[in-house]
Amino acid sequence: MTEYAVIQAVAANGDEMAANMREADRDEVWAAAHVTPKQAVRHSLLGSRDSQAGLVDGRTVCLFGVGSSTALGYGVPWMLATDELERHQVAFLRRCRGAVEEMRRDYVMLRNWVDARNEKAIKWLGWLGFEVHDPEPFGIDQLPFHMFDMRN
Repeated sequence: MTEYAVIQAVAANGDEMAANMREADRDEVWAAAHVTPKQAVRHSLLGSRDSQAGLVDGRTVCLFGVGSSTALGYGVPWMLATDELERHQVAFLRRCRGAVEEMRRDYVMLRNWVDARNEKAIKWLGWLGFEVHDPEPFGIDQLPFHMFDMRN
């Protein structure tokens, strides 16, 4: 029987994620900021006060959390995943709405950007209740990204 868990993320989860990050997320972090998977994971974990790791049979399949835009006062939700997450998405999707509700407690708004090429993530964000806006140039490469947000 498959064992699922969501735990407080630790450095080992970050190392595992960086080594196995799915292509869509690697492409997104590169287009936005020209960072490697390892740099993206490090930035995400250090910039969030509470980061979680989703595990399948002890393997890290996703990392997620919320950082703060202190100047503007909103939360910046993020998630990085491996290809294995897709094979177990139903188990994790059931937990996602609760995680988003927890993030919303501390912020007037949640906001971030998603690569327009990442159609699965865009669909998932809509399912979670985020408003996904029209694409516009974003990041170092100025590729089309959608801003997404959720207001309280």
